[in-house]
Amino acid sequence: MRSVKIGGKYYYVGLEWETLSSTENIKDKLKEYRTGYYCFRNLSGMINVSHAEELDGKYKKLPSLASAVANAKKEPWCGYFKAEEDLYWYIAVRDNQAIISEAIGTEEEIKKIFEDNLSLGWDDRFENGTEEDIVNLIEGKSLSYVLRVNNNLYTYIAVIAGISISLFILYHIFYKKREIKPVFVPKVFTAKKVVKVPGYKLLPEPLKVFNACKKAFISILANYSGWKITDFKCSDNRIIYSYTKQKFANAFIAPEGKLSISGTTITGSRVLNLHKPARFRKLLSRQKLLKVLYGYMQDFGIKGQLTVMGNKFNLNLNLNNLDKLPVFFSIPSFRVTGMNFSNFPDIKINVKAEAWYD
Repeated sequence: MRSVKIGGKYYYVGLEWETLSSTENIKDKLKEYRTGYYCFRNLSGMINVSHAEELDGKYKKLPSLASAVANAKKEPWCGYFKAEEDLYWYIAVRDNQAIISEAIGTEEEIKKIFEDNLSLGWDDRFENGTEEDIVNLIEGKSLSYVLRVNNNLYTYIAVIAGISISLFILYHIFYKKREIKPVFVPKVFTAKKVVKVPGYKLLPEPLKVFNACKKAFISILANYSGWKITDFKCSDNRIIYSYTKQKFANAFIAPEGKLSISGTTITGSRVLNLHKPARFRKLLSRQKLLKVLYGYMQDFGIKGQLTVMGNKFNLNLNLNNLDKLPVFFSIPSFRVTGMNFSNFPDIKINVKAEAWYD
């Protein structure tokens, strides 16, 4: 998460969003966030909540940019915009004005995210928008602020510090009345070093994503009297799908989702609510991880690409089925970030994953 200046005002961007149903408790959800920052929006019968583990810079109470523009246009809509020099921002809004994702990065990274999701079907979209476009979307809209996760430990520290200061003042006054001037040696507190959490610790274990995506895909494949599944994407926290009307299909008997104005396509999404793992194993070295990844790909005949970003490898794997994917699950930091099913009925699966090294 980081702040950007739009129209002379600062906003936070780069949070991870999900939608809670009316039966879920927002307080229980916030308890899952042990550290970091959060923001939530009240929708009709739902709650849109986001979280960010880290902040680039010093924390200030600022609104979320995504929340500021989410209600600007009737969903479903998406777009990417130039936010600052060499910095681009993406937002996607569906299902009762809920923010399903936002991202911040280079023009190449954000444009790819935008193009990858075009097939989901949008009533409106912005392509290569400007800062002025964002300002126009913000104008007159209510704001939801990004807050720091409340940790009881910090509260205890603040109380203890307050008591200590009070005792110090009383002690000083008591001795001053007796013309006693004790010498106080202030204790020097060094700032606590901020340790960045590796990204793989923020994502669910790959087996959970694998099982949840596979189960959801099987349910989506059910026959709805002529409605054919044409797109299915599954990430670590959500599935997004679309159906196309075939001959003799009828809107009275149709899959769950939003029917297009043409009456021929249905799009929808569903939250997976997968939890982050509690324990983690030691990371492999860069060279060891590289050998293991290519070893599995070559041994099992898995086609794909591997690129480096920071201290992790990004994987783009192409499969005909999911049977071979679990071979990677023994790697400590391997995480599945998304699956895209296409080419129905001869299904092809593109798996996006990442693996971190020490």
